[in-house]
Amino acid sequence: MQSASCLLMTASLVLLGPAPLPADDLASLQGTWRAEAGPTGEVIITLTIEGDRFVRVVETSPRTSFTFRGRLRLDESAKPGTLDWVEIVGPGDEPRADMLGLYQLDGDAFIICSAAPGAARPDALAAGRGLYPSLQTYSRVVVSADEEPLTGDLIALQGNWSGNLGPNGALQASLSIEGRVTKFVIVGPDGQEVLASTGRVQLDESAKPKAMDWIPEGDGSQTLKSIYELNGSSLRVSLGLGRGTSTRPEAFSDDFRTFTLTKVIEDDQPDEIPD
Repeated sequence: MQSASCLLMTASLVLLGPAPLPADDLASLQGTWRAEAGPTGEVIITLTIEGDRFVRVVETSPRTSFTFRGRLRLDESAKPGTLDWVEIVGPGDEPRADMLGLYQLDGDAFIICSAAPGAARPDALAAGRGLYPSLQTYSRVVVSADEEPLTGDLIALQGNWSGNLGPNGALQASLSIEGRVTKFVIVGPDGQEVLASTGRVQLDESAKPKAMDWIPEGDGSQTLKSIYELNGSSLRVSLGLGRGTSTRPEAFSDDFRTFTLTKVIEDDQPDEIPD
């Protein structure tokens, strides 16, 4: 599946809302940007900017990503312009030191040179000999007309989730959400895959309880209607199962149709944002 990582933000961040924007570089930077890093470009970095808030998702492999969020502070009057990553929160909601940098914006090309966390600002838009100063060139991600930007709970749901379901919790479930693309896998007690479904997710946060639709790939496939409750790193879901149809539940049940998944936090979290 294509990664739309994009570039991720917590529900609390969205509820607070972005700061008002003047007509300056920050206004021009709104949206999603993508860069390739690492020796062979194998690390994909997706940067989403909404107001003065950012979400930076670093994908080190198709199944492993690390999310950093915070605020951007720009001074475009400086030559080159200065960019500060502040109020940074990393994987596991751990606070990180501010990072000082330089930037250059040229249409759909956004160049950022960042110092190490807590270090002095770089002297020029140039990469260091080691990990820092880091130099990355982002390209604007053009969103198709039928693909709206990620908002609200959909941003907080980005990543991998896992949990147990079925009688006595004998089945292991894993859920991956990248953009609006989802993959749901159930593995039996013997380690064999019982179900693997790929499709798209659609949310209605205004519904009471909140509604979640699973739209599988393939023409004629039936949409599975469900309800959900998101509380930080815990996702509670109740599926609408029936004979030949899917009826959305009105409340969370006490049977196998309702289960809880937990956000997967990788053990090998990087101490610093990769170049």
